[in-house]
Amino acid sequence: MEVYLIKSGISLAVLYLAYRFLLRQPLSHQANRLLGLFCIVFSVVLPFVGFESIPVVQETLEGSLVETISLSLSVIPEQSESQSNINIWLWLYLAGAGVFSVRFLNSMIHLARLYAGATKNHERGFLVARVDKPLSPFTFFNILFIGNDQLDKEQLEAVMVHEKYHRDQWHSADSLLLEFATILFWFHPAIWLFQKAIRSEHEFIADKQVLNLGFDLTDYQQLLFQSTTGVAVSLGNNLINKVSLIKRFEMMTQVERKSKRVYYRIGWHACIMAVLVLSTAFTNPGELLTSVDSQAVYKEGQAEMYRLIRSQVKYPATARKQGNTGSVVVSFRVNTDGSVDQVKAKQRRGELLQQVVVVGYADQSTDADTSGMSKELKAEVIRVINKLGEFTPAQKDGKSVSTVLNIPFEFKLK
Repeated sequence: MEVYLIKSGISLAVLYLAYRFLLRQPLSHQANRLLGLFCIVFSVVLPFVGFESIPVVQETLEGSLVETISLSLSVIPEQSESQSNINIWLWLYLAGAGVFSVRFLNSMIHLARLYAGATKNHERGFLVARVDKPLSPFTFFNILFIGNDQLDKEQLEAVMVHEKYHRDQWHSADSLLLEFATILFWFHPAIWLFQKAIRSEHEFIADKQVLNLGFDLTDYQQLLFQSTTGVAVSLGNNLINKVSLIKRFEMMTQVERKSKRVYYRIGWHACIMAVLVLSTAFTNPGELLTSVDSQAVYKEGQAEMYRLIRSQVKYPATARKQGNTGSVVVSFRVNTDGSVDQVKAKQRRGELLQQVVVVGYADQSTDADTSGMSKELKAEVIRVINKLGEFTPAQKDGKSVSTVLNIPFEFKLK
């Protein structure tokens, strides 16, 4: 869950910055709306995209430890503390998601109560629900809610046109998508900014439709002022919404322009999305397993593997001269085809194999009395592991899986 939220959160942040500062066209309202919605949907599904999902075993089998008990015990407290911190953050996230889920349910209940107490009739393609209290007109799919405000024939006609466009463009579906996205990413500023931007585009589009049909600009603006005293439901698409009237009035006087630059910028947006897909797909570690049926083993046998290691490993002259000693764990991944990669000289979770002790003779010309793992010692253990041949991969439920192995090395001087 944590990995999913991190990947989706990064995508939301990157795409909103592109949407806001690079790609958003102030006068291409429909393009802005669709692009914003696509950015949200893209970020939700991005973590599930992967070209290959390789199960990776991450475990420590203490039964295989030989002379490495201290190394194993030194890792356990860090893992426990890390897991504890993850649990705290996870519970905080779930608590926030619960709060916003309750808010959504309350809105739905309020909407249902308004509908249940309203007088209903069919008019101009709407199911009109007339509520006996002040209420700014709004639609929820094909249901048009109207309060007891006195509207003349022309004002009612403007309301119908405005709300009909919300209905025909499925803006209520947009609102539900935004609500669900807010529950999932309540902690992320980008989702709130996307929500504000998309709801604004809803109103700009509907306002333009009213004016395009010949309604007087001044009269329509006056109607909007009057409607600001109404009660709105957050899920509905309504005449006032929570969009600045000043901004809406400004947009009413602008002429919408269509330009090839819109398509060029959308193309740049597609390139950014492609980069996000590739970076996620190739770094997806796949399913994490807690056990396997059989661990990865060297094809020539473990004894032969250690014989080869001991015949290849050397105590670097520079390290001997500087008096460097200590322990290092070389970590490597055995892939499903038995090949070895991701060789690193650091502790990683995985099966810890038998320790290799490398004994060298101190350089008589040095008086150094230092200890610590030098880069020369790390480079040496990596070099040796890279010279190993193929392994027989680990097996889980009859299938080959990727697994991580660790070999501890201890360098001593006499």
